[in-house]
Amino acid sequence: MFDPEDIALFPRVTEIMNIVIAKDPAFWEWKLSAELSGKDTEAYSRKAADKGTRIHEMMRMSILNASYVPPRWYVERMAAVREYLIGKHEINCEVPVWSGAGIPYRGTLDLSYRDGKDMVIADLKTGRYKWDHSVQLHAYKKAFEERRGVKVTRLENWYMSPKELQIVNVPIVDGLWEA
Repeated sequence: MFDPEDIALFPRVTEIMNIVIAKDPAFWEWKLSAELSGKDTEAYSRKAADKGTRIHEMMRMSILNASYVPPRWYVERMAAVREYLIGKHEINCEVPVWSGAGIPYRGTLDLSYRDGKDMVIADLKTGRYKWDHSVQLHAYKKAFEERRGVKVTRLENWYMSPKELQIVNVPIVDGLWEA
């Protein structure tokens, strides 16, 4: 099969998506306008990525370590997460997934859990909804099923901000990710 060194060379799902899926015209308008006015768009992107990384880590720590105390603004969101996960089983955070079929790829699935008979995978987002979020989840679904030999029956995007947690069920569309 593949050894870990091979898998580390696989492109990430998001890297493939950035090549294959064109950015929204509004993104390019923002980037051009910001750069023309002297704003550092790379610094803005790094700041947003750092925020996402911090929130992912707080969620992981909150789910896996009951003694972890998150920042005050995050306490309400995590209370909602913990309440939502009551009665769920086989809860896993930061699940590495990869596929060697077709174009090989890898990624890190934010959350998987079993809800009754459903195997659920969820991806945490810190921004607003974008249509390509569901494409990313479908890529994770395919790789998760290949690695675990378990059929995923539900997909969720979790949108988290200091103001709210919104859990959105994503319809499963056969063939949406065919790498």
